[in-house]
Amino acid sequence: MQACAIEDNRIVNVIVLDDTSDLEEFDAVPLPAGKWIGDPYNDVPDLVKRVSAVEGTVEAAPQYAAAMRAFAATSTAIPDLYALEMPDLFPAWEDLLAAGEALTKGTVLNDGGQLYRVIQDQVIPLEHQSPHGEGMTAVYQPIDRAHAGTREDPIPAKAGMEYIYGRYYLDPEDGRTYLCKRTGEAEGGTVTLQYLPHALVGHYFEAVT
Repeated sequence: MQACAIEDNRIVNVIVLDDTSDLEEFDAVPLPAGKWIGDPYNDVPDLVKRVSAVEGTVEAAPQYAAAMRAFAATSTAIPDLYALEMPDLFPAWEDLLAAGEALTKGTVLNDGGQLYRVIQDQVIPLEHQSPHGEGMTAVYQPIDRAHAGTREDPIPAKAGMEYIYGRYYLDPEDGRTYLCKRTGEAEGGTVTLQYLPHALVGHYFEAVT
């Protein structure tokens, strides 16, 4: 696997290790500070993913795990798929709220076990505007695993999310599945709704279970 060192929240040293037990004593090859190793949208997130897989199993790497948390806390390049595999690496909403610092667009955070990505720039965390709050999906976009939107694999519904006509959604409040449909609207079209499907039956949804 690869190991790295962090400077100013950027990867500056990288080395390939044959055995994760060598993490404590590796000698990294120095590289210019501020330079990414490879493509940050592929290589770097993959490095984080593989480090997450061994975190907690390697006694010799507590500093390394801390460095990866620092990287995850500021990186905007980690794809949703990888983020879902390592949710505990991302900063908690409570900690960001206490810090009171502006969040950069693309930052990933953990709010009660649910991951969110900041989709606006320079967002100031406010107690009455938590990511899970009503109408906050315009600021904090929930990160979920991909769902087909079929009756067998409905998409989890959230207030304020963008819905797609012709797709199926699972309402978290009543546990039922709903089809998003509206007279005059073609399948594939989208609409943003501030209410869950059960509250809009007959207008935007049809209950199917």
